[in-house]
Amino acid sequence: MDKLLQYCRLAIYFVDYSVIPSDKTIPFQPLGRQLFWIYGPEFTKQIDINFRFTYLNICYCLMGTDIKTTNVLTLSCKREQISPKSGNLLYDCFILFEKNVDNLTTDLYQKVDRLKSQLVDVFNIFFTVEAIICRPLSQIELDSKLINRLFNFEDPTYKSDKKNRTKIEIQKTVKRKKKFIPKHPIKC
Repeated sequence: MDKLLQYCRLAIYFVDYSVIPSDKTIPFQPLGRQLFWIYGPEFTKQIDINFRFTYLNICYCLMGTDIKTTNVLTLSCKREQISPKSGNLLYDCFILFEKNVDNLTTDLYQKVDRLKSQLVDVFNIFFTVEAIICRPLSQIELDSKLINRLFNFEDPTYKSDKKNRTKIEIQKTVKRKKKFIPKHPIKC
């Protein structure tokens, strides 16, 4: 009898599920599972297989909340212990359901109101950067202009630009006057 039992094996086949929250049509993908155990004539195998519910909360709407909950039974864990042979047991197999323990997966897709708040956050960052960097620079520029006007400081390049501008203005006025002077004097 021991020769026959020396090659004894136990296999359990079942369907487990993998959770894929990004797949809106079939969020639970079935997986085939196989668990194998080999028997030895000198020992007894104690096998615990635990299952639990896996819940998936998905909100499909663009605005507001419309959460739909689905659940399946999934493999939680499996344990194997070897103990010395006592009695006629080859395998001591327990299949348990964990009542008070659940897996919860929540997937909330981007909605219009969330996208709007994220855009507002980006603009707030830009305004903060502007307040930190640009405002002090413009204040420094304003202060330098005020000091230059109060104490009549002028930039040398500004003086040459001013002279060039006055020359250009004089040339323009001369050209205008030439346009209005008739080539043939009018006789009365």
